Amino acid sequence: MSYLVNLLGSFLKAKDLFSIESDNGKRSRKTLAELYLESQNTEIKKEKQRLLKRLGDVSLYVSGFFGDSLKKKVVDIDYYIQLGGVAYNHLAALAPSDIEETYLDIANNFTGYVDVLTLVSQKAFTHNNKDVLRLYDKYLKTQSKLARDQLIEQGIFDPALIKKLAQ
Repeated sequence: MSYLVNLLGSFLKAKDLFSIESDNGKRSRKTLAELYLESQNTEIKKEKQRLLKRLGDVSLYVSGFFGDSLKKKVVDIDYYIQLGGVAYNHLAALAPSDIEETYLDIANNFTGYVDVLTLVSQKAFTHNNKDVLRLYDKYLKTQSKLARDQLIEQGIFDPALIKKLAQ
């Protein structure tokens, strides 16, 4: 959990998420594909680690806080989740042993960590999850336990049926 707290702290300012400044003074960020490609093309271990961490962290943060906004984009939330998991998995292989387990845990439970950040976002910004179709779509794409639980809470899913399907 301390990793998530540090992650949230690192993105408190929008300038930290949008790190590239263009000639016209506007900030942007590299795409996930660009970060991944750069990480695979560098031979310098520290640079590879930095790029993979950035890729994983941005994927996790954006998926958790802005997952709903990705719905009608060419690159949607499942893309962010997949690339984020891959980034943390590669990062674990390069990391010192004291943090390797943390990165592996995030890689293996990426959707669960996205759910935690989504919950933090919902509580902090009082998002309205009345759009049941959007919530259901998120569940179908990501198999998010949080989305499933919210659908059950809203009476859309039958908990007994969910238990049967899980067996």
